[in-house]
Amino acid sequence: MGPVGHIHRRTSTNRLPVMRARRVTAAAAVAGLLSLLAVTAARADDGPALTTPGAPVVVANEPHQLTLTWTPSAWVGEPGGTEPITYEVLVPLGPNTYRGLGSTQTPSITLTALPPGTEYQVAIQAHTLGGYSDTSATTDLRTAYGRAKVSYLNLDWAPTDNQVQFVAQVVNTGTQPLDLRTVRVDYHVRFEGGNTSLVTECDWAALGCDRIQRQLFYFPPPSRTPSRGTC
Repeated sequence: MGPVGHIHRRTSTNRLPVMRARRVTAAAAVAGLLSLLAVTAARADDGPALTTPGAPVVVANEPHQLTLTWTPSAWVGEPGGTEPITYEVLVPLGPNTYRGLGSTQTPSITLTALPPGTEYQVAIQAHTLGGYSDTSATTDLRTAYGRAKVSYLNLDWAPTDNQVQFVAQVVNTGTQPLDLRTVRVDYHVRFEGGNTSLVTECDWAALGCDRIQRQLFYFPPPSRTPSRGTC
């Protein structure tokens, strides 16, 4: 009876680890499944909450203002949010870098105080408290010219002759004759090295040079805030 009982105890001891191993394997499988579901849900939440708005379209173009419209964004999936959607009018400056021109909560906007005859590349992005959208495709546009268009061409800026030579061309882009006596062209120069002597000349061989008035103004540099001393 002794040997039989000894064999019975050894058999029971071998079965217990097998049962425990199955339980551990099942628990690990459930934990792995839950982890996979959590990762999938996290990736889904990281995506845009709003659809991409349409590229802006110009509906009115004036020398100092633009009116744009675009296809609005919508919520991705159901149920959608209830907070208002804000649209940002952006000018791309580089990778993931933009300059804002304005914002609105309607799919249209009128931008004011713009310089005439200026080229822009504009895109739209939507956002809310609950998420954002991808940036729309860009639209290339240019504000309308005003009464005149000025073209500038640099002819010489060599450091050896100490001269700045350029041509400024004024073209009438309006529907009425342009009185050149009312046209003023400003040219700004920043001095370096403390030398502020400057003489302006006109190319007398150019047509109309005798009717050009030249004025030279000096603007003092902005004053610096004195630094605080230490006691």
